[in-house]
Amino acid sequence: MASRGHETSNLSLLEAVEALSSIADFEMDREIGIAQRHELIVQENPLTYRTVHWLHKQGATETVQMIKEIFKVILNYLRNYYNKEYRSVTEPQAVEGIKTIMVLVGEVAKKLDRYTHLFAEKKSSVTELKEYKQLQEFYLTRFARKVDDRMLGKWLLELTKKAWKEGGRLKLTGKPAIETKHVFVDMEGVRKDSEYELLLMRKEDGSRFYSPRLIRNIKLVCDFGDYFPGSKVEADPLDDVAIWQDKVCRSSAKEILSALGQNLHRFYREALRLKDREIIEYLNKALMALMLAANPQNQLRDAQLKCCREYFADFQRYLRSALRTDDYHKLITYPPKASDRVAHCVLDVAHGLCLALFENVQSFQEIASFIQNIIQEAREKQSPEHEKAVKALWSGISCDGAALVKLFKHHTAGPLYKMLEVLQNSGVQSFDPISQRDLPCRLYALGMTENKVVNILLPSPTHQEIIHKASVIDEFKGFLRGCLKNQFFRRHLLINLQDRTSWREHARCSVLEELQHQEEFDGALTVVTLAKDTEFYHQLAPYSHENRADIFIQNFKDMLQDVNAGFYFPNEIANKIFPHFMEGVIDAIHRVFFSGRNVLSKEHRLDFIEIFYLFLQLKLIEIVKPDSFSLTCKDGVDIGPAASVQLYAFMQMIGSDKSTEAAERDQMNLILHAPALMLRNRLIQPERFNRMVSAIRCLESTRIQNGDEQFTLIIRDAFGDYFKSHILKAMLLR
Repeated sequence: MASRGHETSNLSLLEAVEALSSIADFEMDREIGIAQRHELIVQENPLTYRTVHWLHKQGATETVQMIKEIFKVILNYLRNYYNKEYRSVTEPQAVEGIKTIMVLVGEVAKKLDRYTHLFAEKKSSVTELKEYKQLQEFYLTRFARKVDDRMLGKWLLELTKKAWKEGGRLKLTGKPAIETKHVFVDMEGVRKDSEYELLLMRKEDGSRFYSPRLIRNIKLVCDFGDYFPGSKVEADPLDDVAIWQDKVCRSSAKEILSALGQNLHRFYREALRLKDREIIEYLNKALMALMLAANPQNQLRDAQLKCCREYFADFQRYLRSALRTDDYHKLITYPPKASDRVAHCVLDVAHGLCLALFENVQSFQEIASFIQNIIQEAREKQSPEHEKAVKALWSGISCDGAALVKLFKHHTAGPLYKMLEVLQNSGVQSFDPISQRDLPCRLYALGMTENKVVNILLPSPTHQEIIHKASVIDEFKGFLRGCLKNQFFRRHLLINLQDRTSWREHARCSVLEELQHQEEFDGALTVVTLAKDTEFYHQLAPYSHENRADIFIQNFKDMLQDVNAGFYFPNEIANKIFPHFMEGVIDAIHRVFFSGRNVLSKEHRLDFIEIFYLFLQLKLIEIVKPDSFSLTCKDGVDIGPAASVQLYAFMQMIGSDKSTEAAERDQMNLILHAPALMLRNRLIQPERFNRMVSAIRCLESTRIQNGDEQFTLIIRDAFGDYFKSHILKAMLLR
């Protein structure tokens, strides 16, 4: 909090630093403007927009006021930091960070003095503003006697050099798929954590998607972000997240070892005699690392040198090395004879490890209590009316989400720390979520008369160093090879929710879609793409103002059959969906959930799309008859969990087995919030959360209106003709 008597501002330190940095780096032959953020509440949903105050005579008052606000934020930040950390202000890192901010202030003053007409009425220079003088006086009397304008600090120089060294242009062959020459990740993108994968990749020409200025700004906010005006010193709900991440890795290691069964004993009895062979050496190292990761004595609380999480990372690294050896490629290219027991043992262990990594890990159950405690803490900070407002499943989930937002209001720097860690780690040169602690996880299963289908939370199983090139990771291919010989998991349906029309995600979509057509994996994998980021999906322009239901429905039908609109269906699946299923289900949704209205608001159209996706996903499961399926997005953090919860809620509504509402709510909260909290140290992105809640509310409103039993009968009567199996009667199995 700002000290008593000091003015506060709605502008955050992050925005102030970014504004200073932007002005300081502008070329003077261009117009300069200062962006101001505003918040608006529309139908209980917060919306953020920005206005730009250009540096010209019209609107000069607003522009000068914004500059004053920036100086006030910096001054209050320095006062708070000085009062709370008086003894540590002599530490070199702290002093260098403060100096860097003041260098930016000085540079901005010089730049703005070029626009003296703005201050012609009262002042001839920015430096004569009261706010500027107060800031300089406090800095000079408390932190330094002289500002060295040439000093940017050792840490800044080191990071900058490394950024340009790593981001230097490389000689690459091949024609770029799309022009990204002027695309950069900005501070707003880092704060929202929406495009962090770009920081791990390069552009087509080999350069980076970020500049040294971004590193500087992230560093400043991370070093001193706890002291900007309006902040409160509160316990971080994620203080113990590293311990729980360690528990997840230990639990995963135990489950993988257990899944190997007799193959583990066979390996040490038969194959280890030939440990000089490269593949056997790497598999042995992978197994040893897995055993160390499963050892309770190596938990983070007790470990002296390495913890379970680090040993599990070793296991993943050794497994990938084994799958890249010449020995392994010879074995899969020229299958060994039945009499070659050692070769079969090696393949069984390698593929068994891959299969268990994707199918057997149930890490969320290990951290259920951790997530529930955080949610309970959030609920306790709400008013007594919080729980009273919960009248349905959707409202309970929505209230819990609002409580978490309030709890994390002063703990929003998680993504910034994550990004700084990445930028400072020279070893990270690619976007490879599964090898970067983003493990697959079993969520729940759909139990039918014919079989059981397991839903796996699966991030994109791809490796990507350059934006227009991606490859499927060896572990996923090993998983598919294991499926072909497994009696329980023989086929996987990957419902890809990435946007194949986006330059950010097109390469990953392409390699996944092409993989199923390789003869080797025929029968083990089916990939369908249902984009969740296109203009039509979000009902943006040119679809945003088209409220007529008939036009919306016709556009929807056209989009579903257009590969250029973000959808991809293999021919054998497309023939079973178009046109009978598509037209019948769309018309039934319009009739059942929207009463056949001639006009659909944007909110209704968004819900319409989500509900159709639910029925389409069930139809895909019916057609493919997989043993497992995944709703896959780039990292399994936002889009995938939200889609899995929507499906979970819908199946619970139409199922015959009604669990207690508290149990349903806890399970859905676990799926929703665990990935983002554990992997990105933040909450699920609000736009994904709100979209999911709105769709569930639409479904549940129809159920409440008709009653539970009648709702189930209506669904089966209206949609039953478009399904040949009993999938609409499937039971949820945890």
